[in-house]
Amino acid sequence: MINGNELAMAVLALGVLVFVIKYFSQLKEIRGWKILLSSYIAFIFACFFTLIEEFYAHDLNNFIEHSCYMIGSILFALWCWRFSVDGGKPE
Repeated sequence: MINGNELAMAVLALGVLVFVIKYFSQLKEIRGWKILLSSYIAFIFACFFTLIEEFYAHDLNNFIEHSCYMIGSILFALWCWRFSVDGGKPE
């Protein structure tokens, strides 16, 4: 059974995807946008694996889910570090 909070998180994450697609040209103006976008994609994958772990291969999907969270967090931390070091100057 899918928890309500997991479903809500996935819906919100996909809702943000609409804005990412709509404002993609402005997103590319942010320094290190590829790292930031990769972090978000990892988060989307984590949400997806959170939902399917209830139905299929729980342990494997749980491992992949948490790996995606870890990768996304590392990428986001790297983006924050690069942004603070470079001052957000355009590439």
